[in-house]
Amino acid sequence: MKQPSDFPSVADVQVFEARGPWDTKSGGELKVLFALPLTTLLDCYLKYKPSDLEPDIRGLRVYTVGNLPKGRIGGTEWHRLRQEIVFGMSGAVRWTCEDLSGDKREFLIDCQRGIWMPPSILHTYEVIEEGSSLLVVANTLFVPGDPETHDTYSAEMFREALSGIE
Repeated sequence: MKQPSDFPSVADVQVFEARGPWDTKSGGELKVLFALPLTTLLDCYLKYKPSDLEPDIRGLRVYTVGNLPKGRIGGTEWHRLRQEIVFGMSGAVRWTCEDLSGDKREFLIDCQRGIWMPPSILHTYEVIEEGSSLLVVANTLFVPGDPETHDTYSAEMFREALSGIE
């Protein structure tokens, strides 16, 4: 039977600090939210086990969650395969992660910092500033009408998975 140490832990969540801004030739500002070497992308973020390929939802997807009301709670879910890189586009959220060992970590996500979160981590966020917006880069595809591609599971299912691990 698998042990909690067989899965990613909250210690594996990485924090990114934005760099810049720098002036551009067009008179704007350039800010780098994150930069990853190709080997990291291929060996970690876009690495899948053969058992993860049914259905095959490997891919790259970028989406936003915007205009969040202050005080609201979001997430409260975990993913079997999906990894997420999450950055604040505006405002701020408090992001809490819990792993299958029961360890927890909390992060502030805003325009200056984001996180890279591996799969099997229960995550919840609380909106700290009215109108906050998030940018998410996911390593899985999602077809709204096909539940097999959703790879999103509830906190209750996380607790059930936790009870099934020695």
